[in-house]
Amino acid sequence: MTTHLTPKSTNAHPMMIIAALAVVLFCLAGTAAIMGWIPSSIGGNASNRELTESDRALLASQLAAAPPAVPAAPAAAPPAPEAAARDAGPAP
Repeated sequence: MTTHLTPKSTNAHPMMIIAALAVVLFCLAGTAAIMGWIPSSIGGNASNRELTESDRALLASQLAAAPPAVPAAPAAAPPAPEAAARDAGPAP
């Protein structure tokens, strides 16, 4: 007796299709951003991006008023090899 097996139809789940499309769109947006095809969010041209004298004075006063940064304490140095051997006791 011969039985013919019909292949089972496998449809992609709609959430998988949506996820695949989201990944493709995200990759396209990233590629466009890296290539410079997406305009920047800063309005105007390059001449408008320069600081004016009033902006420079304001930034200088803010930097002068800021407290100085305190350097972090240096990390404790690891013990010297001879000190570690001395603390370990005699070798077995």
